[in-house]
Amino acid sequence: MEAIQTSQQTFRQEVFAEAEAYCQHSLNAFAKKKFNYETIYNIICMSAEKYMVALVLHHNIMPQHHTLLGLIKEVVSVTERKDLVLLKHIRFLNSFQNLCSLEIMKNPEITTTDMQQLCDGLSYLRQFVSNDIQK
Repeated sequence: MEAIQTSQQTFRQEVFAEAEAYCQHSLNAFAKKKFNYETIYNIICMSAEKYMVALVLHHNIMPQHHTLLGLIKEVVSVTERKDLVLLKHIRFLNSFQNLCSLEIMKNPEITTTDMQQLCDGLSYLRQFVSNDIQK
């Protein structure tokens, strides 16, 4: 049993480390204007997903969703905290996706202001998750 718990803890730590790496890459890419905004946006999404998965795993629950909105519902459930600022950031992040649509739709253009807000939201999520995991 102890080996299983150690394995689960190691996996959670690996997922969190991936989130941290994606976060650093996306924030640095935006600051240094290394990639186009669509590429940076996708890295931000990967980081946000990993942060939320790590947080749900931290509470010993296997996430049942893979979308940003599905994961944030699980985060609210396991933390028993409905952080309205975090919800606003995740909804904004999700607003640039058009998953599961049968229609061919062009993704909304991401402006510099949008990108700054996306980076701020990712930083907020990072702090939220870090605070919960360190409890």
